[in-house]
This record gives sequence, C-alpha cells and structure tokens, in this order.
Amino acid sequence: MFSSENDAEDSVVATLEELSHLLIPPDRLRAVDGSELGSGNYGEVVLGILDESSPTPRDVAVKRLKAVGTRGERLRLAK
Repeated sequence: MFSSENDAEDSVVATLEELSHLLIPPDRLRAVDGSELGSGNYGEVVLGILDESSPTPRDVAVKRLKAVGTRGERLRLAK
C-alpha cells in the first residue's frame, strides 16, 4: 500500500527491498546522459533505453530518485 495525502493517518512507507520487484536490473537499462526530460521534488526523469542489446530495444522514461530528508528521517520512516 502506498501513502497519499488522503490517507496520511493510515500511510505505509514501503522500503526499497519491498519494492524490489518493480525495479529493472541495471544490465537491462541504460540512462542516456544529458537527456533530462523533467524534474521535481523527488528527483529527475531522464531518457533511457531498455534492453539495448535485444532486437527490440525501447526508449523509456527513467525516474532517478534523490534522497529526501536526513538519514535519521529516512531510517525512522523505514521502520
């Protein structure tokens, strides 16, 4: 369950380990340097190439998350 502003009282913070099934392995994805598509509070979005070595590589948008808060805040939220 992901939190939103509407359910702040019942919010759940997912750890990276819990979301690992959503992550694409680095050997399948290459971010294109200097190809920023946008940015926001949580990081930037860049152009990427998925499965570059396959017969059907695809251009994709890649969200690069930046650290938010202090290390102590992140540890507290991860518990």
